[in-house]
Amino acid sequence: MCDSSNLDNFWKFNINPFLNSFRLLYCHQNRRNISYFTRSFKSVNRKFAFIDESGDNGLNFSKSGTHFLVTAVIVNESDYDAVEKGTLKLRSHYFRGGELKSSKIGKNAKKRKDILKDISGLKVRVFTVAIDKRHLVSKGFKYKKSFYKYIHRILDSELIKVFEELTISSDSYGDAEFMEGFQAYIKKHHPPDLFNNFNFKFEGSKSNTFLQLADFICGSIGRVYNSNDDDSDKSQYIEILKPVLILIYHWPPRYEKYINDLKDSGHIFNEIITDVSCRIALNYISAWSSTTDQVKKYQVECLKYLLFNFYINPDKYISTKELIRHLSPLESDTIKPTTFRLQVMAKLRDQGVLVASNERGFKIPTTEKDCLNFIETSNKTIAPMLTRIQRFRNSILLATNGQFDVLGPSQFSYLKKVFDDI
Repeated sequence: MCDSSNLDNFWKFNINPFLNSFRLLYCHQNRRNISYFTRSFKSVNRKFAFIDESGDNGLNFSKSGTHFLVTAVIVNESDYDAVEKGTLKLRSHYFRGGELKSSKIGKNAKKRKDILKDISGLKVRVFTVAIDKRHLVSKGFKYKKSFYKYIHRILDSELIKVFEELTISSDSYGDAEFMEGFQAYIKKHHPPDLFNNFNFKFEGSKSNTFLQLADFICGSIGRVYNSNDDDSDKSQYIEILKPVLILIYHWPPRYEKYINDLKDSGHIFNEIITDVSCRIALNYISAWSSTTDQVKKYQVECLKYLLFNFYINPDKYISTKELIRHLSPLESDTIKPTTFRLQVMAKLRDQGVLVASNERGFKIPTTEKDCLNFIETSNKTIAPMLTRIQRFRNSILLATNGQFDVLGPSQFSYLKKVFDDI
């Protein structure tokens, strides 16, 4: 019989060295030169994240801008070659084979939009953290390490915990301190095991087209938040990227700014409805952000995405298909529409979260019409069901001479009251 100490020693001296050697081999060799043996053991869920930053940690906003952004371009291993080919095609078409960089486009909004449209057709997903430095009032955030550590925590909670297998690459010529700190943070909080495996690479962007892609996307999103130029097209950049955009995580998650923006723009909305809808959604996200329950994770991510869309277009309804696509990184299999409706949307509403809906999809309610849309959509299902129940009940009452009421049992007392009051 094998006791626990022998089992621990076997794991320590036999299994762990193999796993560590395996990971080192994968991390330090070029992807195209990895042995067939190593590739055969890689998880089908492995993804690559290429990270770039825009802005800096400075709190002098006139010089450094008001926001610091970190963008991760995520690529499935199965799509790696196709995305690389598509990115090289972009370089050839727009940059004559040169480096794909946001700074090379500058104020040329038309060319930037054309490139972003082509990028939105690639099989990539984009996640961005946008930190509004104006709210970093604590003196501790004046120090770069404290500032970066806070962002590391956000990236960990929003990105790392979603994926089991992730290779993270960053430009070695960028802010090495930020990525080295992130690497140390992940190693400390996520020691490698059979279920989690994170690798880090520092490469020159000139030789890595994926890092160039991250640079262009991050730089374009950064112009939306930090550019002082008279760029009337910049509000369109995020909308163009929507097909590949997982989320832009705004910190702090304050919706009041967006309500004020709506006021300033003369947008028609109901401030009370908007305020209570956003507040309830944010409270729910805060309460369940650390949950390990898969359904709760779906609900939290769904709300984050609806809030994100409220920030960029408060009038737009988001289709079920788009919401399911957004949730797909959390699960290897695509969520079924029925599961989404019953386990995600219905359960959110059961908890008092306010979500409007119509035939086009779902949104955070901002107007009286949004609220009525939800009631109208629900009424299309509820009214026919009530009519069927009423007819069924009446037929049985008539046939039994009033001796048997199908709504008599106590569990149907609320329905009985509804019909008796009609």
